Amino acid sequence: MMSDAIRIRRSFDAETILRLARENDPTGFTHWNIFEHLQMYLDSERYLGFVAFDSDSPVGAILLEPEEEGRLWINLLIVSMGHRRRSIASRLIQRAVAYGINAGHRVLFVDLDYDNTGGLQFYLANGFSLAGVVKGYYANGLNAIFLFRELQ
Repeated sequence: MMSDAIRIRRSFDAETILRLARENDPTGFTHWNIFEHLQMYLDSERYLGFVAFDSDSPVGAILLEPEEEGRLWINLLIVSMGHRRRSIASRLIQRAVAYGINAGHRVLFVDLDYDNTGGLQFYLANGFSLAGVVKGYYANGLNAIFLFRELQ
């Protein structure tokens, strides 16, 4: 079960978000180490960050990118290893949905590695639907699954 101490707050702290990603998904983090401009993106609201805290410790984060025509993309969703299976990722999704609705976005998107079956199950269980598969989408040639959730 989830601790009542978990709180989600808007964050402009790129260092905290990137540290969570590096420490909890080191093999999947290769594309995030080029984000030396993340602080500028957060400050300018090109990206939006929300961080989950257990007491004062950051334990999860979601990074959103608003786009034209009402689209909102999830660029990062991470929960620390010791806090997984406690509904924190689902709460971060709920916070993204609430933000998207309040900001007038129409749809929330995410892309996953084609072989990320756990991620696919998670997003489907959190109200997302399959949009499609794009072959060779990633720079390394891997296929991607695209999912969406309408925001209404």
